[in-house]
Amino acid sequence: MQFRFPTALSGPGAVLQCGVRKFRFVLLAFGAAAPSVAPAQTAPQPPLSLWKSEAMTLTMDSITKNPTPLPASGPLSLSPYETDPARDLRANLRLDLSDMAHIDQQNGIEFVTMHSPVNFGLATNEAPALTHFSGTSLTYRPIGAFDVTLGGRIQQQVQSSGTVPSEAFTHSVTFGSTPHTDSRIELRLLTEDRILYAGPKTDTQTVGLSLNQRLPGTKVRLTLAPEVSQAETTTLGAPEMTDAGRLAGGLSWEIAPGTTWAIGSQFENSQSASQLTERQRITSGIQLRPAQDFGLALATEYGETRNEAARTENVYDSAPDRDLHLRLSPSLSLGKDITARVDFDMGLRDSPQSDDWGQGSGAVSFSIGGRF
Repeated sequence: MQFRFPTALSGPGAVLQCGVRKFRFVLLAFGAAAPSVAPAQTAPQPPLSLWKSEAMTLTMDSITKNPTPLPASGPLSLSPYETDPARDLRANLRLDLSDMAHIDQQNGIEFVTMHSPVNFGLATNEAPALTHFSGTSLTYRPIGAFDVTLGGRIQQQVQSSGTVPSEAFTHSVTFGSTPHTDSRIELRLLTEDRILYAGPKTDTQTVGLSLNQRLPGTKVRLTLAPEVSQAETTTLGAPEMTDAGRLAGGLSWEIAPGTTWAIGSQFENSQSASQLTERQRITSGIQLRPAQDFGLALATEYGETRNEAARTENVYDSAPDRDLHLRLSPSLSLGKDITARVDFDMGLRDSPQSDDWGQGSGAVSFSIGGRF
């Protein structure tokens, strides 16, 4: 069951979720935040709550994620909407059908602030208050070192009035191989339809490859993820094609038991007949557990974004939009089955229109989970 009630710190409100019999509960308070940059995702956080039986696993989690504008096509396509950092509240259910197959079901809500610098028929003050998403995937492993996953997902922007101004439908197939416990390779094929009912429709085809490899004889793990996509955006005029490429990589090092340091970078480039976009991001983070009942995670992220209309010389402006973000996350175990975590987010942004770093932002979120 689910209860929703306002709190003094609450933006979208706090949520109390519980089940019956043996259950866990999660209490979240989302601090009000000014517009800010996206937080780093370098230092992973454990789930807020976990429940497991012989054939079923249920986890509940809440994360801050990079903005995902709708109706964006793939990771790079342009959108008339600008979004601030979002926080997800999601529930993941896994059903083990056999030793060779399992089903994953995910449902969640994304709380996000959006604004539109250009009016596409949707008034700025009517920007969607939240996003609902739901997805299902089936994974089949015919042999030990190979698996295939079929997935589908729907994402809807929902206004406070209950109307749905935009939707996204995704279908994917992923071929994976785990030839060794220290190696993982995946090839992903994805098709996505994003519809803004007062604006354009975008169809995207994406091919991506990912490699996760622990370096022999070390506690260092390397990840690489190249990806290319092509999107067709249809408006009242002729369709516009956008070609995009993305390369992400990272290193994580288990310095000592309970202490992990990670660094990563990401480069994105997209080009259409009317727009050039280039994004670069560098992230770094460390996760510590100096005591059994206490943990601390620190993450930083720096990014640059260049946008301009396409020109014959095919160059970018020398002054990009820049952002810097810091996140501090202490966690504490309150007894054997109860954990609590606080996330402090701070950010700065700089743009060619401003003379120095400004538009400071901040947010605080609190979570507590346990089993009884």
